[in-house]
This record gives sequence, structure tokens and C-alpha cells, in this order.
Amino acid sequence: MKKLLTLTCLSLLSITGMSQTQRVLFQGGTHAIELSDHALTTHVIEGERDYDHVVRLMIVKEPLSEITKKSLESNDIDIIGYVPFKAYIITTPKEHPNVLRDLNIQAWLPLSSNMKLSSQLASGNVPDYTWSGNEWLLYAEAATSQMKAMAMQELNHHRITYQSGDNLGIHIQCAPDRLDDIASIPGIVWIQQREAPGEPENHTGTKNHRTNAVRVPYAGGRNYDGTGVVVGHGDDGDIVPHMDFKGRILYNRSSTSLGDHGDHVAGTVLGAGNIDPTAEGQAPGAELVYSSYPDNLSHVDADYTTYGVRVTVSSYSNGCNAGYTAFARQVDQDIRDNTALNHVFSAGNNGASNCGYGAGSGWGNITGGHKQGKNVITVANLMSNDGLAASSSRGPAHDGRIKPDVGALGSQVYSCSSPNGYATKTGTSMACPGVGGVLAQLVDAYRDNHSSVDAPGGLLKAILLNTADDLGNPGPDYKHGYGRVNTLRAVQAIENDLFSGDSLSQGQTDTVTITVPSGATGLRVMLHWTDPEATTNAARALVNDLNATLYQGTNSWLPWVLDPTPTAAALNSNAVRALDSLNNTEQFTIDNPSPGDYNLVINGSVINGPQAYWVTYWIDDASVELTYPVGGEVLEPATTHTARWNAGPGTAGFTLEYSANGGSNWSTVATAPSNVRMTSFMTPANSGDQMMYRITRGTSSDTTDARVSRVGIPSNLTVNWACPDSLNLSWTGVTGASQYVIYQLGNQYMEPIDTITGVTGTVYNVNPAIEQWFSVAALTPN
Repeated sequence: MKKLLTLTCLSLLSITGMSQTQRVLFQGGTHAIELSDHALTTHVIEGERDYDHVVRLMIVKEPLSEITKKSLESNDIDIIGYVPFKAYIITTPKEHPNVLRDLNIQAWLPLSSNMKLSSQLASGNVPDYTWSGNEWLLYAEAATSQMKAMAMQELNHHRITYQSGDNLGIHIQCAPDRLDDIASIPGIVWIQQREAPGEPENHTGTKNHRTNAVRVPYAGGRNYDGTGVVVGHGDDGDIVPHMDFKGRILYNRSSTSLGDHGDHVAGTVLGAGNIDPTAEGQAPGAELVYSSYPDNLSHVDADYTTYGVRVTVSSYSNGCNAGYTAFARQVDQDIRDNTALNHVFSAGNNGASNCGYGAGSGWGNITGGHKQGKNVITVANLMSNDGLAASSSRGPAHDGRIKPDVGALGSQVYSCSSPNGYATKTGTSMACPGVGGVLAQLVDAYRDNHSSVDAPGGLLKAILLNTADDLGNPGPDYKHGYGRVNTLRAVQAIENDLFSGDSLSQGQTDTVTITVPSGATGLRVMLHWTDPEATTNAARALVNDLNATLYQGTNSWLPWVLDPTPTAAALNSNAVRALDSLNNTEQFTIDNPSPGDYNLVINGSVINGPQAYWVTYWIDDASVELTYPVGGEVLEPATTHTARWNAGPGTAGFTLEYSANGGSNWSTVATAPSNVRMTSFMTPANSGDQMMYRITRGTSSDTTDARVSRVGIPSNLTVNWACPDSLNLSWTGVTGASQYVIYQLGNQYMEPIDTITGVTGTVYNVNPAIEQWFSVAALTPN
């Protein structure tokens, strides 16, 4: 039967009156409703013919008095809720009771689809945990029990999967493009995404590196989690089948396990956080080819081709300040032969050792020849406050080159341990996989923004180094390298194509032009090239010595260079502007640059050419960007967290503010001086989902991109009984939770399988012949 799509008018009381509008503020957006002094009409819309009651939005001149509300109730009219300004959502019999005629109703209309949606559904920026495969998990509410029954019939008609919830709720799973079908059902008055608690993180690591800001916990934002990127990892024998690696170890050639060092490193790179979400790694979408060290480096060419390995991580040493060894030559050649590859190594834990560089204890103690390669990335161990761990090995490399290259969190890192557990460990072994996971994210980001093409490994290294946050002495130094990795800035450089590449032959000169806009507070430019592997007995490892000078008009700048003289005073001195004849990375920085074009002129000695090179740049301005929280997080109430943000140089301090009502009102929760990019804050007690945070410096500010929720964590998950095809779970609930989500481990990740109101639930279709993993999370009440 063909449905009648036009509105059928039963009676029209009046449509006269002055034409004016009233703003009504719904979560899904603000609606301007046309008003009339005699607006009450009686009509039904499609789908309402079999309803006893209908849902209407009623706008009145003045808010209803308690006497009026009681009068409405006595006439079988229920008020579902109030919407500013002076609007009520009600249910009423289709034939209006006389009491309505006595009200000064200025607008009377059915709810449109957008009026029924949460702000995230209306904008499409749903949290990641709303997704189940290619579908959304939603929660809808009907106005009455009869309307709920009618709504479920409509869902059946539309062939939309649903499950009846408690009271007037309906749990729905559907493709995103079916949302309008659901919202058009007359009896449904509210639809929201199903929320799940938990904030994916490796305690402070993902926030320290700004990793969390490029795989945000709400849909519609960046989601560079390393999906499709393969990491080659070598460590201490086999990593046991930890549930955080399930389904993502492509190949395992390792020997018998010798401990949990490898488990911890692998978890820091790509752990899923299936058992404990706070232990999630940097790139939980990546896959792994695993070996006993150093087989991961012995099979690079084959693994690069067969399995698509694009990043390797190794937290092993092979001698302290061993020099440019055959191993160093090999790893440099690996990156030349496999152009999209990056090797990542730990700097070592010999920070106080004297390894023969000549400056005494505390200098020149990088642990391994392969770590001193020119084309590899060597990582220092930082604490959560960005301070250098005392044990972290320091440069220079044997010939005075800058090592380590960057720093990352390596102290008190929480990650996987065997079997199926977690542990906290400290060392550059823990910092190395942090950067390995970041690089997997950068590979993912480059592919996503460049038609699935792999980035040259040297380009990603240059972007990683140039966007790092400077620590220690100004510019590069022999303790921190170029600073602490900043994943968000690196991704923004990729997204905005802040780089170029070319090649240079002997006798050639190239010029790269960079335009700096007005208002810039800083300019960083980096030249990098993947240098040919050196002869092992050469005193200096550099082969092709490119040189660059940065010009603007008559002004010129040389790159920052360190003094490699083997004394503690020289090695600890600030970088100076000079020609660099040691490194295949040169960086230029200018504070408060004048607007206009800057020309980087490149030439030099090309012994083995032509030599490909990359130039990347970053321009700071007065803006600030909050990187944690970013929005969409679910935080535990009454707990302390560390807010982090990005900002260019400046003299003004920072203010962190909090809103409990979605940004309507703000209060200061912390301040920080101009040279700091983090501060502690405590979440309020109780539960809710209307929190927002804002960081401000001067006239610049940045606010979380979505609401932040808070709710407690259920405990004491227990199996009460188990049958051949089902089992019953119970747990200790949390104050203020509205519902609970039961998760079950799928092929790779924990997946939501049911949402219930109580603190016990039965799981069906359980296979008793295989190991099963379950967890429970609380939902916020709104």
C-alpha cells in the first residue's frame, strides 16, 4: 500500500497573529520557531494515525505555573521536558482537551528529526566507541510505553536492528545513514550515541607525546592509530600470546621467551588495552612482525617486501660508544635500500658511564654501534614532566654527531607483561617503542593524506625531529637531541604539506622558498638527507656534506651546531650558528620572524650522488592548542590528571578553565607559567557528561572539541554461573551510572555486546571450548 506523505488536517483553530520567531535551544541545534498568538492546531503527521497520543513542542508566552501543570496532568497531558526558551515537549490526546485552548500557546508543532538528536549525533562527531564495525550503537527513548511499542514496529519495518531496553529505552544498531529513519518515528523523542567509559592511554605516554590528539575519542576527528602499518620488533625471545596483541602478530620467528621485556616494548608500540585500557599503546591499530633480537634487523629486506614492515624497534645495546660499526653501516644501508623504512633504537641506560669519548663520565655513552647510524632514530628517556632521566645515555656519537635524536617518555611506563598482565618499567627501552608507535601513526597519517602512498622514511624522520618540543639547552643538544616528540605537530605538518623534496648533484645549488605570514612568533626549518652508508674505518661517518643557509633579504642564518670537543663544558654548551660538517640534519630557527619569503639555499659536497633531500618547516604563532583533554574522554571522578597543550614561544602565562555545563560557565582550575605546557587538574566528584576544558594565553584560547564525561569504574567482575552456551556475570556498580556495557574480546579488540541497567547480566552463545574475556564499563547518566 502506498503511504500518504502529505499532512492530513483534522481541524484548524487559528493561524492568525503577528509573525515573529522564538529561539528554542536543542542539543541538535538552535531552532527559530514562528510564533502566533493563536497557534494551536490539531493535525496528525505520517505514522501517527494509530497513536492515542501525540508528541508536540508547545511554546507559551510565560512558563507554566504549577497549577497549570497539574491541570494539564489531570487532562491526560504529560510534560516530558522543558526546552529554553519557554518551550515544552508534551504528549497529548490527538483531540485537544479544552484546557489547551485556555493557554496562551504561541507555537505548536511536532518534533523535527534534528530536535531529537544529541549534539554529537547532530554534528556527526560521535565518539569512536559509538562504532561497531560500520554501524552505530545508539540509545533512543520513546515518550510513552505505547509509543515505544509502535516505534519498535517501525524499526522492524525499516529492518533496523534493535533491542528493547528498560522503561522507555530502545538500544539500536544501525548504519549512520539510517539515523533519519529512526528520528522520523513520531513516538521517539530522544536519540543519543551509546557512551562507554575509559580513556585510552599508556598512563602519561600518549599524552606526553600528543599521541592521543591524533586518534581522538570522538568520531569525525583524527584517527591515526597505525591501522595497516607493520612494525618489525626484535627482543628477548617470544612474547606470550597476550590478549593485547590478539590477531595482530603477522609473523613470529622468535625463540623461547626469556622474560617480559619484549612484551612490555610491544605493548608500548601497539598494545590494544583489551584487559586494561590505560595500558593502550601509541598505535593500537598497527600489526607486528616479531623476532628474537637482532633477527628483526637481519631480515629487514625480506620483511619490508613480504610483510610491509615500515618501522622497526629495538631496545637492545651492542657496546657502549662502539663507533660506526658494520652494524651501523648495515642499518644506514637498510634505510637507503628500503626508502619508506625507519629504524628506532633506544639510546641506552648508561647516562653516568665513561665509555671513552674523552669527556669523562656522563658523556659519549650511547650504547651500540647501530644506534650511532646517521639515518636511524635514537631515543632518550624522559620523565613525565619532560625532565631527562639520570640513566639516559648521552651523546655525542663517536665522531661528534648529534645523538640521541629525540626524547620520549621512558620512565614509569605502564605496558604489557606476561602472561596477560601489566607492569611499570623505566629505561630507554621504554622510550624507544614510544617513538616507534608514533612513527607508525605518522606512516598512517601520510598515507591518509597522500593517496595511500608511503612517505620516504627520511622525510618522516625530518618532520619528527623538526616538530619536537625543544628541551634542555636552546636548540639541539647531546642529552635530548631535538627535544620531545610532538605527534600532533608532526601530523599537522604532514596534513598541511609543510615540506618539499628534491635531489642535488655535485656543483648544484637549490633554493627552497618558505613564506612566513604576519603574526608568526617562531620559524623552524630543517634540511635532512638519508646519507649513504659510510666506510666503517672512516673517522667521520658523513659522506655527502650538504650545507644550507637561510636568507631573507640581506639577513642570513646558518644552522645550529654543537661543539663536539671532548670536554664536559664544551659538550654541555649551547648550540651556535655555524657550518655543519658532521650531521645529515641541519636546523634553523628564528624567533619572531618578519613576514615575507625566506630562501633556504642548499649546496655542498656530494660524494655519492645525486643526493635526495627533504626540507620541512614549522611556523609558530600566538595560538594555543589543548592536546589533553581533547574531548570525548571519560574520566574517573575525583581523580588528578595532567592537562597538556601546544603553544609557540611567548611571555604570558596560561590559564586552564573548566565548565560543568557544556561551556555556559567557566571557572579557573589551574595556571602555568609561560615556559610550561602542562598542569595538573582534578575532575569533580559524581558523574556527568557536560564537562569542557579550555586553555588560554592572552587573547588566544582553545577548548575541548567535544564534551568530556566522568563516571566511575565497575569492580569485582565475577562469573556467577556458566552453562555450555551461556554465563552470568555480576559486578560492583558505581555511583551515578545509568547503565553498564558488557564487552567481550573479539578477533582483535574488546567489543560491546550488551547494555543493561543493573549490575548483573547473562551472556549467550558462549563457546566453552575456548578462552573468553569479558569486561564491564559504566555509562554516564546523560
